[in-house]
Amino acid sequence: MAAKLAKQKATIYASEENYLLASRLAVQSGDIASAAKLMEQVIKFKENKENLLKLHEYSRWQGNLVSALQVSLKLLKYQPNEKQLRAGLEEASSIADLAAMSDFYFVLVQKQWLKNDEYESWLTITDKAYGAEYVVTQLEKILKDLILIAF
Repeated sequence: MAAKLAKQKATIYASEENYLLASRLAVQSGDIASAAKLMEQVIKFKENKENLLKLHEYSRWQGNLVSALQVSLKLLKYQPNEKQLRAGLEEASSIADLAAMSDFYFVLVQKQWLKNDEYESWLTITDKAYGAEYVVTQLEKILKDLILIAF
């Protein structure tokens, strides 16, 4: 009942706070689909890492990997940790989104979190998604970053 009333209030008096409360109450009542939709409204008011992580969690709970991947891609601009990057890579892999896989691999490489046995996959997927020229560009960026770190 509280979740329904909070949702009605958020619909009438649209604000980040009202949508956030309605989303939390929807989760407590077990209505994850509504919680995710309400969290999308929260993000329209205030996109930040915390809100995106909540939406990502709700998307994963629902098994909605397409939505989870979209959120993971948005999280790239908020300095994700290795676990978040690997979750995005898993989601992209599950739906065979080679471009997204390449993007997550590249950030893992930049952060020096890519495992030795993953480099070949990164290069192969990046080549398939973007082409050989792009692979060379990415390698040049990595080399440049390594040179800057060394000095």
